[in-house]
Amino acid sequence: LQLVREVNEMGIKANLKQRFRIYSYFYITFRSKYDAAAFKLGWM
Repeated sequence: LQLVREVNEMGIKANLKQRFRIYSYFYITFRSKYDAAAFKLGWM
């Protein structure tokens, strides 16, 4: 039972890492697009 719990925790941590990587990728992509649009519109 202990082993199963440890494996589950490892899986959850890996999932969080993966999810965080995807979120940061989307955030960076969105940021650069937003910055480019703001620059074109002369907000910066």
